[in-house]
Amino acid sequence: MRESQLRSRVRNGKTRFYANINGEQIQLGTKKGAAEKKLKELLNGRPRQIGPNPHVGELIDKFLAWSSKSNEPGTYGWYKFHLDHFKAFLPGGLRLAQLKRFHLTNWLSERYPGTSANYRNGAGRCAKRAIQWCEDEQLIEVRSPLAKAKLPEPERRELTIDETQWQALLKLLENRWGHNYDDFRDFLTVVWETGCRPFEARIMEARYFDRTNRCWRFPTKRSKGKKRQRIVYMTAEACLITERRALKYPEGPIFRQENGKPWDKNAIRCKFRRLKDKLGLPELCSYTLRHSFATRMLQAGVDSHVVAKLLGHTSTRMLEQRYSHIDSKPGFLLGVLNRANSASTVVA
Repeated sequence: MRESQLRSRVRNGKTRFYANINGEQIQLGTKKGAAEKKLKELLNGRPRQIGPNPHVGELIDKFLAWSSKSNEPGTYGWYKFHLDHFKAFLPGGLRLAQLKRFHLTNWLSERYPGTSANYRNGAGRCAKRAIQWCEDEQLIEVRSPLAKAKLPEPERRELTIDETQWQALLKLLENRWGHNYDDFRDFLTVVWETGCRPFEARIMEARYFDRTNRCWRFPTKRSKGKKRQRIVYMTAEACLITERRALKYPEGPIFRQENGKPWDKNAIRCKFRRLKDKLGLPELCSYTLRHSFATRMLQAGVDSHVVAKLLGHTSTRMLEQRYSHIDSKPGFLLGVLNRANSASTVVA
């Protein structure tokens, strides 16, 4: 019987329909009409195997075609940028059976010399993800040759700034000599005040602003992970900024550059170049403000579960990994202990 054809079997007096697709048996239920419809949907949306030993470039093209329809434009652009370079680096006509881990490690060292370990780790994950996707979708019959490839260990970014450094940063963003920094200052202030992810501020629109409850409510499809709605709670200052910019830009992103274009990664990175030199903080970036928010909250004694919720995490695991250095600060744990004892004494 032909592959992918609707089949049936009778069990306990009931007819059940199924089909074999790329070697996997898919159960389609007990109603023939619904089973035929489901099978058609699966066949239209599921890639087919492309031979036992395909060209690596062909596999990458398959992955990019899927990514262009399934991922956000920014994610797809990130995959395409690195994977196009990876394809160009590989020997012409290289087939899957010839692909080795050293192709990946050599590409990272030769293509990205002088870049950070984090950047090379991200590029390597692009290549591994593409081939792994082909395995997961059963486009290839063997395990991904890159599955066990070791990537550069990403460096933990622990830079945070305190209130004094924040005020120094704002001082540099005062309007002077014909330069207007209002737009960039607003963008940075909401990240500092709320701890939101920088990309959340970049995609924030007036329609996501809940004025009554003083928060941003991103739909699930616009939230990180796309599994649950992301809510960003506002301080009074962040709420005023949002209100003002929502009135100015009722359609599309509300945080924009002087030229009216929404902020993107490159524009933000360019703004930070001068700030890093002036402040003597070479690792300063927009995420520094988010990390600083979390550090301030934890040092103020806010419960870690509450901080995780404010940051948009589903658990405290990320806090434990990234902010464990706070525990080692002199007097921090002692201060928490003293506050807890003072509170229990008052209650007693």
